[in-house]
Amino acid sequence: MIRSYAPGFIFTTSLPPATIAGAQASVVYQKEYVGDRQLKQVNVRDVKRRFADIDIPVMYVLFLQALLTRS
Repeated sequence: MIRSYAPGFIFTTSLPPATIAGAQASVVYQKEYVGDRQLKQVNVRDVKRRFADIDIPVMYVLFLQALLTRS
């Protein structure tokens, strides 16, 4: 019998193989079909414009991550 004394969280943080395969397929698809990316960009611009029209600020996650990780 093999017993592991490691904390349980190590085993609960991994993703199932089907989830990883789906994510990989999604990346391949998005790289090959530019039309979907262009449509997404149009939709994002529209949402940002609508937010600006009603004075809702848009926060950029990458910008915030950069600020939070600065030393």
